[in-house]
Amino acid sequence: MSDRFKKNRIELSEINRLARMGDRLVLQSDSAYKGRLASVVDRIVHGDTRMALVAGPSSSGKTTSSLLIARELRRRGKNSLVISMDDFFKDPEFVKTRKPDGTANYETIEAVDLDYFHQCALALIRGESAKMPKKRSATAQREYEEVTLGSDRSSVLVVEGLHALNPLTWQALPHDKILRVYATLFDEFTLNGQPFLSTSEIRISRRLLRDAAQRGVSTEKTLDMWSTIEEGADQFIRPFRDHADTLLNTSFNCELGILKGRVLQLCADPQEGGAHRDKLLDLGEKFSQVETVSGDALPKDSMIREFLGGLEL
Repeated sequence: MSDRFKKNRIELSEINRLARMGDRLVLQSDSAYKGRLASVVDRIVHGDTRMALVAGPSSSGKTTSSLLIARELRRRGKNSLVISMDDFFKDPEFVKTRKPDGTANYETIEAVDLDYFHQCALALIRGESAKMPKKRSATAQREYEEVTLGSDRSSVLVVEGLHALNPLTWQALPHDKILRVYATLFDEFTLNGQPFLSTSEIRISRRLLRDAAQRGVSTEKTLDMWSTIEEGADQFIRPFRDHADTLLNTSFNCELGILKGRVLQLCADPQEGGAHRDKLLDLGEKFSQVETVSGDALPKDSMIREFLGGLEL
């Protein structure tokens, strides 16, 4: 693994010591993340960038990070628009790659209508309008929306998606006008020097909470999907991270303490987890050793509210 992607290993006792700072830790953690995000925006502003591509594994915070990048660009006087590659997923019957159970495999870039994505992206950065596919449920008829970025040559299109760094995504686009961003957690935790909570376990904790509270997805289903999601990341996302021009660490020092109560609440319900109950309880056992941190002071525009709820941008 390249040194640029080496994880920051933090001892749990240090995180528990910081937890005693309470609200001050929450505000410092959020400020540190926003400082890292501002550095990414600096790269966009100081270069001749027309398009920022933001990739990362599931629950890395790339969606909200992209929205915050666009907001900061607008604050600095640049037109900006965020589009998601997820909106360009093909209908299931047109996805050739299949999972073992026969369902469409949306972890692969083959599931994305790249031709139409390129058509829309190029139109937008040329200042033309594009007929963008709208988000929809699995059973709804696909709808489209006429969108423009504006003709200002300093306008920036922000594209977020699992496959944003795959060369098939950007090779048909103007390379010299693109900044490629890899967003993920870089902080993992040790106990007495030994691995304790990995970035993958933190991301699954984020997703468990978001799926249950905001998407109506059961804990069992999320845990059932997770191994496939991680296998997909190993096959189709991480191999292309070396293409990144810059990295964005989406870890928060206050996060474990804030997630703790909600993870343990899931564990307390004997119905949660189903066939994956042991995996859930193992996660809960680890979180039980973390000092609790109140999330009351967390700003409404904090990236981790994507998973906790109450996000306002």
